[in-house]
Amino acid sequence: MSEALPEAVPENNHPVNQVAKQWLRVAGQLPNPRYQYSLQLLDWGMQQEPEAAPLQSLMQEQLESLLYHWPQEEALTFLLRNRDSQPDEADDLDANEVRQAASPLEAAHLLRLTLYDRMQSEVPGFPPK
Repeated sequence: MSEALPEAVPENNHPVNQVAKQWLRVAGQLPNPRYQYSLQLLDWGMQQEPEAAPLQSLMQEQLESLLYHWPQEEALTFLLRNRDSQPDEADDLDANEVRQAASPLEAAHLLRLTLYDRMQSEVPGFPPK
């Protein structure tokens, strides 16, 4: 009996997720189609270069929430678009920006900066003082 393949999330078709998938492979990571590739790359990057303790904990908690608890479409919107953006407006983080990174770690850093910016505008009390 063969093992069933994990069910792919449609949000992985987004250009940023496709580029993140390539960077995950370059980093020697096996992309899991059940979770958004951009969030997997961000998670890998945060493990490689952790932030200071209170900031790392809060960002990791938000990331895990996006990965495992949020509806996938909402997680994608949270990470890649401003709340006020219209669906036809350009994403805040462009796939070309991620593609032009010099390394998987730099690509993950771009995603981390985006997560930080989102948390700063959307999460009360972030960053901690």
